[in-house]
Amino acid sequence: MRIKIDPLDALFSEYIRCRAIKEVHGCERCLAWKVDYKGLECSHFHGRAQKSTRWDEDNAADYALAVISSLPLSPMNIQNGLGRG
Repeated sequence: MRIKIDPLDALFSEYIRCRAIKEVHGCERCLAWKVDYKGLECSHFHGRAQKSTRWDEDNAADYALAVISSLPLSPMNIQNGLGRG
């Protein structure tokens, strides 16, 4: 079952991506330089189904599209391999 994306999800995603542009000027994992936030993706360490962490800043990071597409689809791998910190 897919989780419905509501306007707050879109706003949260934009915030996380803008935060990364401000802090590291791009991807928080590979540090690829990006001109604006639209070249980044917001990734949650714990899925959006978890309401208690869905909009928690510490549960999300931004990554370049190349980083996201190379990840195995395991939340534990994402958390261990790409954790902020």
